[in-house]
Amino acid sequence: MVVRQLRQAGYNGPIMVGDGSVSPEFAEIAGPSHAEGVYAPMAQTPETIPGANDWIESYKKKYGTAPGPYSNQSYDAVRLAAEAITQAGGTGSAGVLAALEMMDGFQLFSGPLKFTLEHTLANGGFQILVVKDGAFTLQDTLT
Repeated sequence: MVVRQLRQAGYNGPIMVGDGSVSPEFAEIAGPSHAEGVYAPMAQTPETIPGANDWIESYKKKYGTAPGPYSNQSYDAVRLAAEAITQAGGTGSAGVLAALEMMDGFQLFSGPLKFTLEHTLANGGFQILVVKDGAFTLQDTLT
């Protein structure tokens, strides 16, 4: 609604919204003409991941809807947790944490995983999306 109100008040400059706004409903709520050209920083979404089409189609068949913007991160988080538990040989927190700290190259949708010494991702995976024709599309991969 803020984007709609800004545009209706005559503001025509650039607008950037948070990643929580990356949704098909954004353009509907703001109004397609008001949403056009709005930017959003976001981790990769299913639609912006090269080669994810088969996964998207499989998801649609299983759940009856397209995957949301955080679906791939949720999927990767569960796979990563399972791998850490497997490597730790159980669910004890100390072992799982040690296994996570040792992860190097575990393949995620966004690429191979590696943590820094500060327990953050070594590679960001963020990108800039922009609304074109009523949908968020990839503008820049920030690489």
